[in-house]
Amino acid sequence: MSETLNVNVIVAAKEEYTKQLVTILQPEMYDIVKNIFMVSQRNNIRRTLSYSNFQKELKNVPRWSSYTLEEYLQKINSRYPYLMDLITAIFVSHVKILACVRIKADDKSIKIKVPNLNNFLHKIIINISEQIYYFPGNIEDKEKLYSIISTSITDAISNQVPIEYILNEYLSGAFDEDIPSPLVDND
Repeated sequence: MSETLNVNVIVAAKEEYTKQLVTILQPEMYDIVKNIFMVSQRNNIRRTLSYSNFQKELKNVPRWSSYTLEEYLQKINSRYPYLMDLITAIFVSHVKILACVRIKADDKSIKIKVPNLNNFLHKIIINISEQIYYFPGNIEDKEKLYSIISTSITDAISNQVPIEYILNEYLSGAFDEDIPSPLVDND
């Protein structure tokens, strides 16, 4: 009963931390995407609106230099100094929940590698850019864009939780018991 209660508390904490992160980052990421859009339209010669220029800018997001990334993330980092702590709490809770599924009875502690804050935020921006790239008209629908941002944040978390490591630590060797050989009757 106590272990079940503990897991439920961790699950609730993970959900609340994630919800807080989404609430904090949605408007910030929205501003970043809108800024990318505005930059893309500056080079627009022929039309008043060019989705192809926007797509070119979105395609460059994974290759941003550290300087460009820092430029975009400076406001977020200064406005939310506790952001790294929040992300750490999310990763710790994810790992604790996943580590609850144990086949072996050992109490081995697990090492958690929390991603660098700017790299984590960059992965979110990359996810958002990939989603918008195929439907650039979504830039004009704030509700749709917020939904894409929310999904991109949760995907960035899920993609960086060390699932393979956790499975190896808690499930490896669990099924490697000696299989008894069949009895051979030599009558």
